[in-house]
Amino acid sequence: MRDRVSSAPDADENVLDRLARLTRIARQHGFEVRGEPLGADPLAASMGGSQGGGTWCEIRGRRILFLDLSQPAAEQAIAIREILDETASIRPHQPKNAPASKPATKAPSQPSPRRAA
Repeated sequence: MRDRVSSAPDADENVLDRLARLTRIARQHGFEVRGEPLGADPLAASMGGSQGGGTWCEIRGRRILFLDLSQPAAEQAIAIREILDETASIRPHQPKNAPASKPATKAPSQPSPRRAA
């Protein structure tokens, strides 16, 4: 089952509160969240791509979510929700505080004891 993030605001939640909540959820799911003025890409939009409020990448196992600061907060919140939904289907989120599985390591070899002659 996919890990879906609700974008429905609470009764008293405004768009900035929703953006803060979704940013917090993204960080809890292992994303480093950065704000950059990315600007809309008309070519990507014409080819069916997103010109929304953000994008993401993964470098050496670290997920980085870029929020487009040139977009309104509502677009940024939508982008976070869509990115969380998309990445959950690629590889499930592992919360930052969850223990990471470590590869098995071989115990260091002990020198063999010398035999008395």
